[in-house]
Amino acid sequence: MIKNIESTEKMKSMRKALALLSSKWMMIIINAINVPSRYHEIAARVPDVDTRVLQDKLNVLIQKKLVIKKNHHGAKPYIEYSLSPMGIQALKIVPILEKIGKDL
Repeated sequence: MIKNIESTEKMKSMRKALALLSSKWMMIIINAINVPSRYHEIAARVPDVDTRVLQDKLNVLIQKKLVIKKNHHGAKPYIEYSLSPMGIQALKIVPILEKIGKDL
């Protein structure tokens, strides 16, 4: 019985992660933020995504704590996006997905 409960909990966790990460553009955007970046830099790395979609996806990633949005103040204020520790974990999946995609 305990094994079934553990298995069920693992499946719930996997479904939750997959629901977010398998959403269109998510992993591509996460990969584009492999270094701290401004919005226009991210947009340049993902040219096929509509600007509104990119902004919406960034907001979801921020809300889910995979991306950190930092406001830099000064003479020329700007916003920078970077991966959180959880986002860095998600980034580790990219090479695996690339290999699977090549092998399919």
